[in-house]
Amino acid sequence: MATVCRFLVAYVSMDGLDAIGRHLLSRALRDPRSFGVASLTCSCGFDPLIRLQRDVPEVRLKYFMDPIVREPGEPRDITLFHSKLVYLLLEAENKSVVYIGSHNWTRRALGPGGSRNAEASMRFELDYEPADLDGNGTSIASHVNRHLLDAWNMPLCLPATVQNETTFQEWFARGCQNASPSPLQQTTIILAVRKGTAPVGPDEWLALEQRGMYFQVLEEDAGQIVWRSNDRLLVLVWESEAALRSSEQPIILNCRITTNKAGLDSQLRGTNQSSAPIAGFMAVIWDEAECTARQSGSQGRRVPVPISTGRQVDIYDFEFPTSRANSSQVDGSIRPLYQFHLEVEHVAFPVSGNRPKRPHLSWSPESFAVAEDKKSARMEESPGFYVEPRVQQEMLSSLTQILGVDLNKAKVLPFSHIDRFKIGKRISEHPLHETYIRDRAERRDEFYEKTKPGALVAEIDENLDTAARTAKAFPKNVPLARTQCVFTMPLTDLMESWKANPEHS
Repeated sequence: MATVCRFLVAYVSMDGLDAIGRHLLSRALRDPRSFGVASLTCSCGFDPLIRLQRDVPEVRLKYFMDPIVREPGEPRDITLFHSKLVYLLLEAENKSVVYIGSHNWTRRALGPGGSRNAEASMRFELDYEPADLDGNGTSIASHVNRHLLDAWNMPLCLPATVQNETTFQEWFARGCQNASPSPLQQTTIILAVRKGTAPVGPDEWLALEQRGMYFQVLEEDAGQIVWRSNDRLLVLVWESEAALRSSEQPIILNCRITTNKAGLDSQLRGTNQSSAPIAGFMAVIWDEAECTARQSGSQGRRVPVPISTGRQVDIYDFEFPTSRANSSQVDGSIRPLYQFHLEVEHVAFPVSGNRPKRPHLSWSPESFAVAEDKKSARMEESPGFYVEPRVQQEMLSSLTQILGVDLNKAKVLPFSHIDRFKIGKRISEHPLHETYIRDRAERRDEFYEKTKPGALVAEIDENLDTAARTAKAFPKNVPLARTQCVFTMPLTDLMESWKANPEHS
């Protein structure tokens, strides 16, 4: 029976530990002179040594944070610590035993059952000498222990403890899971402010679900955007101009088009010939000032609303509830370019506003973002795993000076200065975010910490690069369009995430 067990094995799996006998290993590892090191790999993960470490009172196990060096012509799964080296002290027999060979501690290498690798190894048995364990002698056992101790003491080897599990997860996310950008979907956004001073209760808003709205369009560009929306429509409705000015969260209506008509003066042609094609609606979206002006033969348009950032926002009027029964009562003597009947499929209430006791959907500012196009939403990727600055320098020195690693060829490296809150998310800059995200600097870390990995998230950091990019793409002297085509997370994903939002319970 071995009193001391030391090992340096590239691949250690749960099946491999079971094949050896976890109880035998944990018994030997309880000796303070015992320890083991394995490489962190994509195939075996980090559970095996963490579970084995739980059976041992002190830290006896470590993972080598392999940088995953990419060399031309070499397999990608070869680790830098590729040793399969075991030292055993049989104290009762005064013997040192060394195993050197190609065996990993996996089921295929050790068995039993199933496919087996063709492995070769050598066993050396020597009389124990006091210098063997310290690696100060000249015997094979001493040389082996010197190598094992060097590996154990390398800065790149971290204890296989629960406390380091987050670090191992960061390594795994970077090294093994190629982070793909979240899928984005072209979505039409309509901005509106509710008319009137009488408040509308949450239950009244909820009654809009599965009911219709009339959308009158007098502009060609806006009409074509909605016409081609493929039923991916979000109407953002602020309760008042004051709410929009102060960038409060709007109510979001997820809609689909059930009736559309391209007028005689529009550039598109439809089959609907009705003079009053839209009826049976509960709300109206239109520009009342423009509609009134055209009826008198003049020009006019609703005045844009200035918001706290200095930007102006074009909006539609939103009449809800309405007493009008059909579209002709809204249109009067004018001929709209386009007319739409929008059916409200979902009503999403802001977490910061007045909501029903049990809303179907509830959204928070960090859960909703838009992008001008897919390329403008950049993926924030991690270079590896976080450590303190001093440890980072020690690790990088080990890689370059001891292991001879070209850092430019390494996929996973330690870092100490990076924004961990944004990692793994797709960050987008767009002026629409200014209309519903307030107090950016004060709650910045909390904002990003709440966002989900892989999600599209608004850029709220106010730095020179961000400001310059936004100013170039969206100059503040040009009002934000009230109808626009953007990219969002798929609407089905958004609705599902808002349904699961713990804030609404």
